[in-house]
Amino acid sequence: MLTERIAASRLRALALSGSHERRALPLAAMPRLAELLAGEQQSNVTLDGRFVVDAADRLCLEAELSGELWLACQRCLGAVRWPVQLAVRLVVVEDEAAAQALDDPFDSLLLEAGELPLFRAMEDELLAAAPLVPRHAKGAACRASAAGDGEPDGAAADTHRPFAGLQELLARGR
Repeated sequence: MLTERIAASRLRALALSGSHERRALPLAAMPRLAELLAGEQQSNVTLDGRFVVDAADRLCLEAELSGELWLACQRCLGAVRWPVQLAVRLVVVEDEAAAQALDDPFDSLLLEAGELPLFRAMEDELLAAAPLVPRHAKGAACRASAAGDGEPDGAAADTHRPFAGLQELLARGR
């Protein structure tokens, strides 16, 4: 069962049983991701995951995240649809030393107090893959584009250009 926190003692049993689970991620329980979401749209992401033991006897989480997030456009603060399609493979480790000992290209998932913080790890993956500055594509229905200059309504009048006359001042000083 893929739950928010999974006891380390259950992980190997889950891997050996070959259990495979698909479930919706509770985005409301992911505060860092929730800060990026546009409130008026319904975001949803599905986790399709399983634990496996690889050839080197390492416990791994193989997961696919799919769905869509509605992020806040950084120009107009409207909703921008961002489709999610991520494949993740993480090696479960007990401490930082074990994580450092992994060869590239392995990413690790650190146990905390004997438990695996599954939902927080999936939140980390979503945050890492999300666009740095979500915004509508050119020509899309962005409220900032409708203002004509790429600025939200009223922002153009408040623009200050402190170095606008710098070139003229430097030329006078020569």
